[in-house]
Amino acid sequence: MRSQFLVAGLITLKFFLKLKGGIISVVYTECYSTEYRAIAITTIGGAGRFFAALSPFIVYGLYVRDTYLVFLIFALMSFVPMIALMSFPVDATG
Repeated sequence: MRSQFLVAGLITLKFFLKLKGGIISVVYTECYSTEYRAIAITTIGGAGRFFAALSPFIVYGLYVRDTYLVFLIFALMSFVPMIALMSFPVDATG
């Protein structure tokens, strides 16, 4: 029963992460010039690959401790980009 909830939760998380990435890409292409955007995307891509390599070890340790702790931490950490997006200017191109 737990594994069914875990799989359903992971599929839902994957969907929302893809949705979030599409929204953020539209925002940062409109807000920043090409010079800053290229540096930022490269830096974030490198950091993302580094932390993607580390995350299975962290997530597994949390999952062993408590099954739902991983989802709780993900939900809490999702508020950080939401607050950052809410603080972006409405239109920075003009």
